[in-house]
Amino acid sequence: MVEPLLTLTSMPVYIAWAISVTPRNQRLTDFLGASSFFIYAFHGFPVTVLIKVVSSLFQSPGDMTWLFIYFVCFVGILMTSLLLYWALLKTFPKLTSVIMGCR
Repeated sequence: MVEPLLTLTSMPVYIAWAISVTPRNQRLTDFLGASSFFIYAFHGFPVTVLIKVVSSLFQSPGDMTWLFIYFVCFVGILMTSLLLYWALLKTFPKLTSVIMGCR
């Protein structure tokens, strides 16, 4: 019963946040929008490596440890993907365009 209520109440908050951020940071939102497909296509490789590394390091961590590991992995993969996309865009713009499907 609580989940649908949280989902319904969080949607207007996300929409209001997106509306308020867009005019102020147009370059940032354009960059994030353009990099979204790259992040989607690239994230599988580091996730696979991280799962193997984390599962070998931690045999049976507690719930809070898994939550922390999940958050750190999410932020790390996101930042790595954005940095790699930015570097490709600056050094090889035509290659990046081809990789992204000429978007």
